Amino acid sequence: MLVRDVMTRPVVACAPGVRVEEALALLRRGRFRHLPVVEAGALVGIVSDRDLQPAAPETTLEELMHPPITVDSRTPIEQAAWLMEQNKIGSLPVVDDGELVGLVTSSDLFHVLVRLLGVLEPSSRLEARLERPTEQLAELTQVVAEHGAPLVSLITEPPDASGQRRVVVRLATIDPRPVVAELARRGIVVAELEGASS
Repeated sequence: MLVRDVMTRPVVACAPGVRVEEALALLRRGRFRHLPVVEAGALVGIVSDRDLQPAAPETTLEELMHPPITVDSRTPIEQAAWLMEQNKIGSLPVVDDGELVGLVTSSDLFHVLVRLLGVLEPSSRLEARLERPTEQLAELTQVVAEHGAPLVSLITEPPDASGQRRVVVRLATIDPRPVVAELARRGIVVAELEGASS
């Protein structure tokens, strides 16, 4: 999934000379928290509600704006999330060929995470630790297929120091106990089992 699939557009932006009181009113009306600053069609900075709220009303955005860290619309969402985490920021302007085309925020990425994890679909959640990840992951998906339990999502964590991986699976079934029993028979113990949710 790429930034273009999740970014907010069109983007509301302001000129550097706009005063804080006007920018805050714009944020409140639009119910968003980040405001790109554009001059002569080019992105020159970005401000957030946290920059604006403590500032004097007559202060201009030019005095408060930060140099923008940007991505383009073809950037993978995981790269955008990494940039936000590394730089402790809540949004990234999306710039294609020098033009501001969107804005991707931490909220956009949280929505994607919830969707990818299958939390919005009625499902049962299984969590297991795989001692032989490659072999056991293949077994796990085979068991799921054999029981006709539709797979909603499957996520693995990076291996721990011993090489084991934790895997979280969501199945579109109210009663995953037959799957859990067969996994146990094959040496894959489900550490956590959460009933169907929606």
